[in-house]
Amino acid sequence: MPDPIVVLDRNNIIVSCNDLFRHLYEVLPEQDIAGQALEKLIQSLWQRHPEEGGGEHYEKAIRPILQDDKRFAGVAYEVPLPKNRWVRIVEQRSREGLRTCVHFDITRYNRERQALELAESQARAQEARFRAVIERSPVGMSIASDDGTILEANEAYGRFLGYAPRELIGKKLWDFMEPEEWNSARAVMAELVTGKILSLERETRFLHQDGTLRWALQSAVHFTDGGSNGEVISQLQDLTARKHAESERDTLLSDLAYRAAHDGLTGLPNRTAFEDALNSAMKAAQASNRPHALCYLDLDGFKGVNDAAGHVAGDQVLRMVAATLKQHIRPMDFLARLGGDEFGLILYEADLDSGISCVSALIKAVSTTNFVWNDRNFVLGLSVGITKVTSQDLSIDRLLRRADEACYRAKRAGRNLAVVA
Repeated sequence: MPDPIVVLDRNNIIVSCNDLFRHLYEVLPEQDIAGQALEKLIQSLWQRHPEEGGGEHYEKAIRPILQDDKRFAGVAYEVPLPKNRWVRIVEQRSREGLRTCVHFDITRYNRERQALELAESQARAQEARFRAVIERSPVGMSIASDDGTILEANEAYGRFLGYAPRELIGKKLWDFMEPEEWNSARAVMAELVTGKILSLERETRFLHQDGTLRWALQSAVHFTDGGSNGEVISQLQDLTARKHAESERDTLLSDLAYRAAHDGLTGLPNRTAFEDALNSAMKAAQASNRPHALCYLDLDGFKGVNDAAGHVAGDQVLRMVAATLKQHIRPMDFLARLGGDEFGLILYEADLDSGISCVSALIKAVSTTNFVWNDRNFVLGLSVGITKVTSQDLSIDRLLRRADEACYRAKRAGRNLAVVA
């Protein structure tokens, strides 16, 4: 192999390695590293370079990368080394549990590419050796003609796509890509063949034979022998496991963000989200000098639902009330559940007259609706306190207290009505 290579057992212990690997990690000729953990070897290398952070930098920045490798077994990953060097590690696992790891020194990538361009005239003489390297590489590799027709592919390339290598011969490189990738794949391949770009490296979506979507880091270079035709050498490094992990992480973060801002019972925004929206409304009022209306809504008679039918019935009735309120406000307005049977409502760019009109419609909608649960009808009322949100308001707490006090006066005045603060 023209690259550093090491064989590890199941426990990440070095079984054997070549001289290039020893040189890459600054192993002395007399030093025997068989039986040593790969992590320990990398740690000792960093400890010999205290001017770059040494062992402390290893613990903070390098060890987590190696730990990620254990979680996403088989996924290519990159490790920084002292003297501003990087290696990309690609591994292949045998049935016996051994891991053959190729450590590509990607620091030298550009120089090696330039050397390959200078050596194009010698490429044909080395073709047999070159193809042997491709066939044995743990990375998916293929050779295609200038028009993208696959001429050769190794086992790893076929395994990534779910085909035997011979089944890929004669197909186009983009035939196995997700359809949305076809046009961009053709365009970038044309730029590579015509010399507009010297190499490409991009993340691309492929379709496995079983129909599942796969992600790969696709790298390619173009070689010619000086004639009119050339060959495109492509590599595929499987990113599917990493992409799935990132997708699951993003979904989880999105779900957590939603839960943090919404009431779990009604699906409405919660008090925290409401206060954020009210703060934004205050700033908007100060910027535009246009008032908004803040409404504090409290159900009348809701305690009777829980007393008569239990909290399960109460929860269902709250959901129905929330749906009823949403049906009678504008899409631009902000409705939230503040807790218990209390709701908050921001009517954007609304004066008190239009606010009272909207609230009257809400009171009518709630008080004239029969909320049915298990063949039992419940009739509720709605008391509302209203206050303006103007450019002079400086405190969320003061605004909410003002609206809450007005709501309390509405209840004392007979319930099922609105009172302006």
